[in-house]
Amino acid sequence: MGTTPKPTPGVKDVLVRVEACCLVPNSHNLVTNGGGGMMNLPELPCISGLDVAGVVEEVGDQVFGIKAGDRVYVDPLLTCGTCHHCRQGMSSIAKSRFGH
Repeated sequence: MGTTPKPTPGVKDVLVRVEACCLVPNSHNLVTNGGGGMMNLPELPCISGLDVAGVVEEVGDQVFGIKAGDRVYVDPLLTCGTCHHCRQGMSSIAKSRFGH
């Protein structure tokens, strides 16, 4: 197990302290049989999940309507729509890269 430094949100980012997260329904199948296609599985052991809920710790200068202390649910299907991956129709890649 390792550690990573606490990220600093960019001007359009929100930093959420995760308090709950669920695994995708087919996690066992993915680990047992591999991701296949475009999905590359991380080296095990790893922690994966989505449907994150938590508390906002910090917001960037250009974030409005959300503030530190707000309880939030992070929608795993929400993308920016403007980064390179989204513009190329590959929003599923963008979704897996918070801070894109």
